[in-house]
Amino acid sequence: MDVPEGAQEQMELLYGREAWTLLHAWIGEGAVLAVVAVAADGVFDQEEDAFNVDGVRLDYLQLTEEEDGAWSSSVDASAELGDVFGELVHAFEHREHSGSEPLES
Repeated sequence: MDVPEGAQEQMELLYGREAWTLLHAWIGEGAVLAVVAVAADGVFDQEEDAFNVDGVRLDYLQLTEEEDGAWSSSVDASAELGDVFGELVHAFEHREHSGSEPLES
C-alpha cells in the first residue's frame, strides 16, 4: 500500500517498539483510515509452538494531515482477535449468513 510517508511515520511513533503490521489502508486526500494488527508481548509461546489470539488486537486508526503538514492519529476502535474468531465461530455454528452484531471496543 502506498501510505503517505507522514502517516507511516505517525504509525511508527504510535506503536513504537510493539510488534505491529498494517493490514489495510484506505488512502484519501490528507487522510488515511487503517486497520493495524498489534501483538502483545508474550503472544507466541515458543515451547508450545502456540499463538495466543487474545494477545493480538486490531486497531482501527484515522490518520490526518494537519495544515502544517504534520500527521496526527486517533484510534477509533479496537478489537481482540480472539473476539473476532469467537464471532466467526458463533456465526458458523448458527449458520448466520447475515453477520452478527459489530464488535465494540
